[in-house]
Amino acid sequence: MGGLMDSYADAVRQGTPEAYYPALREAGGIVYDVERNMYVVGDYAGARQALSDPDGTSFLKDLAVVPWWLFTPHANPAAAEVMGTFTGYPGAIVGEVGQRHLDRRRIVGAAMNQAATGLRNTRIIDETVARHVDRARTWARSVPGEPFDLQADLIEPVALDLLGQRLDLPREMKDLVAATATAQADFTWPADPPPYEDQPDLAKSLIAMRDMCADLIDDHLAGASRPDSATAHLVRAVGAGRLTREEAIANLFGLVNASYATTAGTVTRYLDHLLRSGGWAAVDPASPRFAHEVAQGLAVWTGVHGWMRRTADGGARLADGRRLERGAAYVLVLIEAANQDPGRGDEVLLSFSPAGQHRCLRENEAVRTAVSIVSALRAVFPRIRVHGEPERRANLAFRTQAHLSVLLDA
Repeated sequence: MGGLMDSYADAVRQGTPEAYYPALREAGGIVYDVERNMYVVGDYAGARQALSDPDGTSFLKDLAVVPWWLFTPHANPAAAEVMGTFTGYPGAIVGEVGQRHLDRRRIVGAAMNQAATGLRNTRIIDETVARHVDRARTWARSVPGEPFDLQADLIEPVALDLLGQRLDLPREMKDLVAATATAQADFTWPADPPPYEDQPDLAKSLIAMRDMCADLIDDHLAGASRPDSATAHLVRAVGAGRLTREEAIANLFGLVNASYATTAGTVTRYLDHLLRSGGWAAVDPASPRFAHEVAQGLAVWTGVHGWMRRTADGGARLADGRRLERGAAYVLVLIEAANQDPGRGDEVLLSFSPAGQHRCLRENEAVRTAVSIVSALRAVFPRIRVHGEPERRANLAFRTQAHLSVLLDA
């Protein structure tokens, strides 16, 4: 296995990993490489096995999976330092090698990480959250003692507002995104979700969202673009030849999914955990570790692509019968493998933007949004408490819950 992995690593560095997909599939199942302390998913069936547990919590607790080749922060301190400053949470960062992919990361990362853009986004997040929390306070005062759906009536509206402002979405596009996201949530199940083959409507909703992204990119290529939006940055990259139209669409698709679903799903799950575990009383937004603690909470209670995370504590086993060890560093090459079902060559099982934005490039804004929401709620509703039991759901794309009913104390 070492020789194959050495050759594969070289190919990734040269930006041509696909040349080794057949060899990896030939290896079969999930293969453990002792020298690198890593697991490699070599075929479609193995990838499906690795992705089969939507209720897992921390298979890669301190890592984020992006396409092709990954390494832990200590393997590349320079990359970890750069990404750590971007997210404020180095422990959740991995890098990817291969010059082509690094170039893509720089293009989008630089566009999103400019000082002016960062300050503007921070202001947008704080003002949007404050506006919605104030509405919740007004509602609570008008109907004291009535349960309030924190997810449907605060977190999801915040997510949609932020999505529209950051991406410069027209109103009709926002309505379509909300409807599609709702459709995605509708195709979840409380437990034991059906296999992907039985989720055609979910696949259709994902395709519909991608079509919306294509229309938006084309509209902006035609000149209908606000210059400081993330969509405009992608369009300028297309104009400069740094991205193709298809790559820009893929990046925007990642932004739409991550921006909305990370906030709506992950923040809901994290708040639900804080309220039910008693952690709400210990929340201290003035603490210098507050943002770090929120980031750690989001990493564990993620609602986005939760099916990629399995837990050693839950007794998960791999194809060779090995138990997953707590704290071990695992590297999986599974995204492309999962997309290569020989029987359905034209069908994409998993969809990611080229830069892996579902975690790496969106985490900064996800953490900042969660920090703002938790801080504002803690200040206005310090004695907030849950009302009723959650209805948790999962499918191949999201882990979420149907509602988060609480009692406010304004």
